[in-house]
Amino acid sequence: MITLQRTDYAFAELNATPEEWEGIKTIVQSAVDNYDTWDIDFSIPGPAEKRKTSLESMAERLMVSELPVTIDREDIAVLLAVARQADREQVPNMDRVHKDEILDEFSRYNIHALFGGEWNPEQPFDPDVLRGPDI
Repeated sequence: MITLQRTDYAFAELNATPEEWEGIKTIVQSAVDNYDTWDIDFSIPGPAEKRKTSLESMAERLMVSELPVTIDREDIAVLLAVARQADREQVPNMDRVHKDEILDEFSRYNIHALFGGEWNPEQPFDPDVLRGPDI
């Protein structure tokens, strides 16, 4: 099960099974490799001239990280954008069922719900609270 748990003002911890982690990295690398054909540019937050660099930087950090990994709000926004776009794209070297399972896990999260409002580290995590409109 993929989890995103807010750990600080602008950071969250990403955790997953080893199989999910490899799948996440495969999806992210496919987004980098196919940036021009995936129509992902407008899904990534930030100035247009920095979006591709944001994706590439986030991908580089994920590729060398071990679980659980702490990532910042901006990288999480990019990761969630990739997950939403990957649902409409082919990911080479990845079984469609495995991809769909990973994307279904990510569909539970929303950047605004995860980082919006007051942060209380004592409050139990409720993924249903994170459902909401896409950014």
